[in-house]
Amino acid sequence: MDALMGYLRRLYIPFRFSLFFPLFFPAVFSLRRCLLAPGLATLLLVMAEAHAVWEPVGTPGFSAVAAGYTSLAMAAGDVPYIAYQDGALFSAATVMRFDGTAWVPVGSPGFSAGIVGYVSLAMAAGGVPYVAYQDFGNAGRATVMRFNGTAWVPVGSPGFSAGQALYTSLAMSAGGVPYVAYRDASNGNRATVMRFNGTAWESVGSLGFSAGEAVFTSLVLSSGGVPYVAYQDFVNGNKATVMRFNGTAWEPVGSPGFSVGKATFTSLVLSSSGVPYVAYQDALNGNRATVMRFNGTAWEPVGDPAGFSAGAAWSISLAVSAGGVPFVAYQDALNGDTATVMRFNGTAWEPVGSPGFSAGMVWDVSLAMSSGGIPYIAYQDRANAFKATVMRFTSPIPPPGPGGVAAIPALSPLALLALSFVLLAAMHLGRRRG
Repeated sequence: MDALMGYLRRLYIPFRFSLFFPLFFPAVFSLRRCLLAPGLATLLLVMAEAHAVWEPVGTPGFSAVAAGYTSLAMAAGDVPYIAYQDGALFSAATVMRFDGTAWVPVGSPGFSAGIVGYVSLAMAAGGVPYVAYQDFGNAGRATVMRFNGTAWVPVGSPGFSAGQALYTSLAMSAGGVPYVAYRDASNGNRATVMRFNGTAWESVGSLGFSAGEAVFTSLVLSSGGVPYVAYQDFVNGNKATVMRFNGTAWEPVGSPGFSVGKATFTSLVLSSSGVPYVAYQDALNGNRATVMRFNGTAWEPVGDPAGFSAGAAWSISLAVSAGGVPFVAYQDALNGDTATVMRFNGTAWEPVGSPGFSAGMVWDVSLAMSSGGIPYIAYQDRANAFKATVMRFTSPIPPPGPGGVAAIPALSPLALLALSFVLLAAMHLGRRRG
């Protein structure tokens, strides 16, 4: 009830000078008396949810030309940053941020030494952006750069890995220490994790610690600084495996190769309570999206174990809100390879807004959550000449949780008229009951 009244109070602000104000004003203040009218609250909530839409953050296709390996992260104050391979600058790395009006470059565009691949962006606690990538200016090895407020500078030596580094995945500890996971070509294409000790990059445990080749490496750190890595595990039938570093060695989290079949596009997150979740494309279930979580003993499906997406899901990205709600974004084959986002409501997966909401085909999907639980998605936008686009979901009455009620957009005149009549009817019912 309080959330609903808050919503109506917010509606009042853009509404007060409208023709409907004389009708609307008394109805709002009679609403508490008349909400016993069956279905009224539900009707209002449905009307509010129907107004929730995906909207572009700034201009769609804001990069100069084609953008690849798009990676999205949120800075303090819910400022979105995006890093990508910049086709306008010989496929070097560029980072941009949204200043509230437009996307602006962070430092010089195309700041890397050469072509980059597998771009991964992360924010330090103080709001400093870091970027990891496969650096073809340094023989395809791993490089990490950070923005010092004026320019991009290398963190340690550029090209610090022993050999080529693919599927680079960057994470920052609470203390601001960068960690990087990657497929290590110099160690049998197995998984390696390295961290910066303030002077140089050092291995976390053994180099190439996975049992066999690792693909789609995805790295996260717990609140206590424990690194976890998920990947497609070649020696276990290309199924999903998650490992963590126990301070001495890497150990499996649950059974290695726990997915039913081949797991592609593995994406790993930890909830605020430290529960690992992993999303992937499930080859044995029509290439649909599947999410599993570790319950402390074993991996269990979150929702439908047979894959919850309507069709094949590609370029999967997973995020968990501060309230513990998992969200998954992906390229939706059933909807013309456009973008779809789903969330788990505690019982089943449901679409966030309309499935296939992007203007055209997408790739390199990257999902991030605001502090208030608003999902943002970045992708390479085929409808806008393969440029970068970022969108966010505007929801008038978000689920309860940290952050409270989100900002509410004004309703259309037609919706306002309909709501006025509903509220007048409610007021009339309330007077009769009084």
